[in-house]
Amino acid sequence: MNVGGSWGFIMVGMMLNLILYGFMFMQCYIYLSAFKKDALWIKLFVLFLFVADTLNTGFTAGIIYEYFITHYGDFTYLSKATWLFCTDPAMTGIISCSVQVFFAYRVKRLTGSRWATAFIGFFAGASCCGALGTAIAVNWWREFVNFQKFQVVVIIWLVCAAVADVLITATLVWYLRGKRTGFVATDDIIDRITRLTVQTGALTALFAVVDVILFIASASVHPFFLPLHLLFNFPLAKLYTNSLMSNLNSRAAWESSNSKFGSSESDHGRPSANRRKPGPNVVLITKDVTSMTDGPQSFTPFSGYNAQQDQEHEHELDVMKTPGNNKGITPPNGNDTFV
Repeated sequence: MNVGGSWGFIMVGMMLNLILYGFMFMQCYIYLSAFKKDALWIKLFVLFLFVADTLNTGFTAGIIYEYFITHYGDFTYLSKATWLFCTDPAMTGIISCSVQVFFAYRVKRLTGSRWATAFIGFFAGASCCGALGTAIAVNWWREFVNFQKFQVVVIIWLVCAAVADVLITATLVWYLRGKRTGFVATDDIIDRITRLTVQTGALTALFAVVDVILFIASASVHPFFLPLHLLFNFPLAKLYTNSLMSNLNSRAAWESSNSKFGSSESDHGRPSANRRKPGPNVVLITKDVTSMTDGPQSFTPFSGYNAQQDQEHEHELDVMKTPGNNKGITPPNGNDTFV
């Protein structure tokens, strides 16, 4: 095994880990500046993730210093994992499970589905157990060439993590698609939330799947490629935390869109003309219903995204056929909401 060359894959993965920590730090700063009225438990959860991410970054920096400064050129030492190396799967499992459980809670709040929440929680817990088991196994079989001996534990860890991510994404996309109203502004916001949900969920699932595939396949290719999967494994923890923080911080954009939608006098708040079906003259009565829940925090329906004011806009259409009448009707308040 070419130890020196193989460490190139590991080094790239660790550098990605450190770079993504910078993004996490910036997102935490934005969150604390923009969402001071969020519920206390959410702030504490963000603090927990920041501390866990910081520890993970410190351990990663320690690995780099230990292997490339303290034991530089010692190829025997480079072929073995140390206790610092063992912390990576453990920290990744704890962080990913925490983020997935948070999203599972939001799935429950949005959809009310206990089954979906239970399945997500099960796979998130199984993934965490697999990650902790991997950390123990790495500490037991320290030589990198022996990592294939605990292949089953690694597969449980990464496959369960990917399944949980897919379940979260699929459930939320299904829910959001059912909330389309036919109104341009509202549907545009829903589409943007859906895209963000798919992008963040797919990224973590993709890295986990590629990680496990490379871990299994590398053993049958060449010993040089044994650490290749670590290029995708080391950044995994940071992808989960950045995914959550980007979802929380994106609420500012949704609230801005909601504000414009509420104050606009244009057709963006009305049904799109090309979506209206031909037929007899009808009266479309639109009614906005606003509900306040979950105390002071807000709740926007995307992948655990709680909105600042916890508002949900629903548009109910009462269709009244009026044959022979092609004049618009103006409601008592003077706002032309009838066509």
